[in-house]
Amino acid sequence: MVKFTFASLLLVTLITTSCGGGDDPSHMLVSLQVTPGSAEGNAQFTAIGTFADGYTATIAALWTLGPPFSLTPATPIPGGLSLRAAGLAKCTGFNGNAGIFATAPVDTSIPISKVTMNTKNVSGTAQFACP
Repeated sequence: MVKFTFASLLLVTLITTSCGGGDDPSHMLVSLQVTPGSAEGNAQFTAIGTFADGYTATIAALWTLGPPFSLTPATPIPGGLSLRAAGLAKCTGFNGNAGIFATAPVDTSIPISKVTMNTKNVSGTAQFACP
């Protein structure tokens, strides 16, 4: 029979809780940049995330044609402009400018499909022109 001492139980608990990964502050997203910062016609936008430890990487994002989760957008979302889930924007009859928004959770282990207004998020924007 194996006897566990308080010290060994404490050691196992510390190892188990420190290996979680999702709670490591250095792996938390602190900012999001949309590239290119402006484009016209048809454009592929990309979200570049910066993490607390300074690491940067292309990340998945929720792409919207207005502020995400806004019940009353500051400007109407134009018709004749499309934005796909992967950040591809196309002019389809609209003439003018629009904001492209990318939003991602601070904890990148949260899937984009689970991002809500209650999730801790970061956002980035770019301008898109349809000639």
